[in-house]
Amino acid sequence: MGRWLEVGPPIHRSLCLPHQKWEAAFQPQSGDRVAISGAGDGHIEVRELETEDVTHICTCHEKRVKRIATVPTQPNHFYSASEDGTVIGVDSVLWNAAWMNGNKDLQLLAGTERC
Repeated sequence: MGRWLEVGPPIHRSLCLPHQKWEAAFQPQSGDRVAISGAGDGHIEVRELETEDVTHICTCHEKRVKRIATVPTQPNHFYSASEDGTVIGVDSVLWNAAWMNGNKDLQLLAGTERC
């Protein structure tokens, strides 16, 4: 059973997401149309909310994703923190280039710091 993510003010749309999502954030400058979510299985998904399509999946963490952080002035970057002690920064421009070249499941893009 999935969890519900409320989208828009106050509830423009809701959708049932697979897996147990622990953290979600809207991609900056996307008009709240793109959500980044972290799950209990360590996966990160980027999802187009209008179509409900998953555009990217990252199995970057070994344990639950605790936080997703974005930078309003850098809409192509986001960061995730996990219970496995890692903080990962992702540049979605590089991610998109790799995705278009057939790498659908990226393990690590920007770097890892053990906390």
